[in-house]
Amino acid sequence: MVHRLFSKILRKFGILERFDPQLEKEYLDQKFFDTRNLAMLLGFASSALAVVLWSWDWVIDPLGAKRVLSSRLLLGAILICYPLSIVVGIRKRLLPWIYIVAVLTTEGFFLYHLSLIETGLIYGIAGFMFWFILPVFLGLPYSPMVTMLCFISVALIPNILVPMGVSPSFELIKFNALIWPTCVIGIFITLLLDQLYRRIFVYRHTAELLAHFDSLTGIANRGHLMATCESLLEHCRRNGSPVSIIMLDIDHFKNINDNYGHPIGDIVLCHLSDILKESIRKADFLGRYGGEEFVIILPETKPSDSLKVAEKIRRKVESSPMKINDKVIVKITLSAGVSGLSVTTQNTSLQDILRWADDALYQAKNSGRNRVATVHQPIKL
Repeated sequence: MVHRLFSKILRKFGILERFDPQLEKEYLDQKFFDTRNLAMLLGFASSALAVVLWSWDWVIDPLGAKRVLSSRLLLGAILICYPLSIVVGIRKRLLPWIYIVAVLTTEGFFLYHLSLIETGLIYGIAGFMFWFILPVFLGLPYSPMVTMLCFISVALIPNILVPMGVSPSFELIKFNALIWPTCVIGIFITLLLDQLYRRIFVYRHTAELLAHFDSLTGIANRGHLMATCESLLEHCRRNGSPVSIIMLDIDHFKNINDNYGHPIGDIVLCHLSDILKESIRKADFLGRYGGEEFVIILPETKPSDSLKVAEKIRRKVESSPMKINDKVIVKITLSAGVSGLSVTTQNTSLQDILRWADDALYQAKNSGRNRVATVHQPIKL
């Protein structure tokens, strides 16, 4: 509840940027995937650092350093729980809480540890700076709100523990004078890193869209279509299941461009792609093959069944004229070629099935257009 309220306040003032819910989830998943190894390595390094800094204990109190070595080892053992949780694959939603608990537990224990060393509470205040350096990177895989919550908790913990009797001689005034400005800087760096990573994510997301999807219609481009078709075909090869391909072409598309202009032609392509997307299953895959040609691959579908799908699409397109304005209505039709196999074998190639569908498409065109054809003969259902 506090987490959501704080997020809402920051977003209201434009401090914490967010995408729409779906893209935000993709962003956080991608960020976690990209940075978890860094957080894991730094977690192990932090654990080692907590132990190695026993040398500082020895510098300020050579006689008392030996009796606090076990305390240093315990600090390292607590911190190492976080990277080990990443290694063993603890659920992602639990990791932020393990991260916060590990940081706060070691901080509280460090406060107690300083009280065991002579002058430790005086010279050890600077050691709390580590709790504002490491969390920036240890918490990088998560929402910045997690790290910000951790920072505020780090600054508050001594203010809670000292009045409760843990290290009562600890100088809270000096601690707060040093820590709260550091806390603000840490939060600022966390937000800055998040904004930077969001920009990288947007650039990457845009590049992937341009590489895989047609910029006009929003469906798969030819490269992405061919790669996905090959993958779906391989799935059908392994299972020996049927596969079908429908190749569609808008009839007399050149006349539409010549009579109404290319902008209207672009609208027609988008109109058709919308109809195609509505007419196929989630398991099917649609792509723009080139120009006004589209391809649909239907895994686990016999050619006889795909004929019915193609005919359904043909009728829907024929009965869906486009109203450009009160005076102009563009009626479009399409021709379709269907090919496929009832049993997909290892000898089946994508090029063969596409060539059969292309041959069927030309049969449909040569037989008068606005119809569906198989490899062998045109069919108008």
